[in-house]
Amino acid sequence: MAKCIVCGKKGFFLKLNRERTCAPCKQKEEEIEQKLLRYISDLEKEDKAREWGVAPWPYEMLASMYRQKKDHRKEVAILERFAAQKYVCSPQAERLLERLKEVD
Repeated sequence: MAKCIVCGKKGFFLKLNRERTCAPCKQKEEEIEQKLLRYISDLEKEDKAREWGVAPWPYEMLASMYRQKKDHRKEVAILERFAAQKYVCSPQAERLLERLKEVD
């Protein structure tokens, strides 16, 4: 019996994609990804104006999403994008930089 790993729906006629998620969950994931990418762009624009540094959490969220999807190229790209920015020094930022060293 097929079971969605995101929402937990199950059934014999439930269609899942290769990530084992149903269509509504896949659509939600794509919406979240697009919102995070827009948020990152806004953060980067604001940082250019104020020079405070970007927050690491949206980059971490996207990198985690890409790792779950096993999309190595996008995961590395978002981590490199974070490393190229002026960022707020924090343990979370250090973890992201370490993660970039691990995946390269």
